[in-house]
Amino acid sequence: MKLKDKSKKQDTSSMSNLALLGIGLLSFLLTLGAGATGTYAWFTLTKFANVSFTEFKINENTGLQIGMKNSKGTIDYFQDIKDEDLAKYNVSYHPGSEMTDTSSMYGRLWLNETTKYDTDFPQLRTTYGVGNHKESGKANSGYLQFEFYLLAEEDMYLFLSDDETSVRARHEDNLEIAKRIQESGRTDVTVEDLDNVQNASRVSFFSEDGFYIYEPNALTGSATTYGGLLDLVPIDGYYDNDSNKEIVYGEYDTDDKIIYGDPLEEDIPVVGRASTFNAAHKKGVRPFDYAASVANGFKFAQEKTYTLDQLGISKDEGQFDPRVKTPIAKLRGHVPHRLVTTIYIEGWDLDVTQYITSAKFNVNLAFRGLAAPIKD
Repeated sequence: MKLKDKSKKQDTSSMSNLALLGIGLLSFLLTLGAGATGTYAWFTLTKFANVSFTEFKINENTGLQIGMKNSKGTIDYFQDIKDEDLAKYNVSYHPGSEMTDTSSMYGRLWLNETTKYDTDFPQLRTTYGVGNHKESGKANSGYLQFEFYLLAEEDMYLFLSDDETSVRARHEDNLEIAKRIQESGRTDVTVEDLDNVQNASRVSFFSEDGFYIYEPNALTGSATTYGGLLDLVPIDGYYDNDSNKEIVYGEYDTDDKIIYGDPLEEDIPVVGRASTFNAAHKKGVRPFDYAASVANGFKFAQEKTYTLDQLGISKDEGQFDPRVKTPIAKLRGHVPHRLVTTIYIEGWDLDVTQYITSAKFNVNLAFRGLAAPIKD
């Protein structure tokens, strides 16, 4: 398994002397399968993953339940949730749902001082179209999003279970897929390319206690850049341009800080594998000068993610240090706690290329409660 090595700033407060709750796990397994092949990155509107749940349950009865709202607006609680339950309570979900790569960019448009934590949902952005290079439209499909309610018998901090939470490529399936792709003539595609899909996925958790993005298989929280040059419209091997200037896509404030170089006298060929993120610079076009733009005050927005080490806790830990550990939520005893869980593919992650559009992988999530009085 490839691990990403990225940095994250830590909190500086501390906490200790917490009693560990007898382990109660909420877990489910997603199986993601492939769709179309031979495409480039998320901007191509390719549906490339089929999703179905095979398990969602509390493994032990420890005073923790998971609930969903029914058609009457009341909450039904479960020890075990199956595919048919998710489909019944979530009209947008059905076993085998298709996923596309979306992005959490422009989160400030929904997560701000006007956010209603009891009713709002995280918003993702969809692909770019002709004439749009900054704020793309809201994604209405292509991801999984569930509104759950957690009910605990006593106060507790909610973490991921670090020994049962994982996102892993289905290597044997991907090996067979890679062989079929190679037999079709695309000999450059390997199983390692397909297995890399495990690094592009994200799981976010949203509640009144905050918004946290879990990035699987990362050693430290990342700062994926929400922007850059793209070979998108059309996909022709060159970075897109308009009025003989390279188009700068993504989330940033204004265009007036962008600096361009002189028109190129010759093509600058692509180095390495071509993709939407990696293309040639075209003759006669003024290239985007990133370094000069930054010096001029230009800045892309960046993703903030957390690792399993930060959001997870083990069964042997009876306390945690908030400079190192970040609970997903704070559960008050006997009070339903709304937690929106979103599973998606982050389109700006550089692992999202044409080589993962056929891949399959599994997602396992498990929650663990750490009992302690909630004072704030």
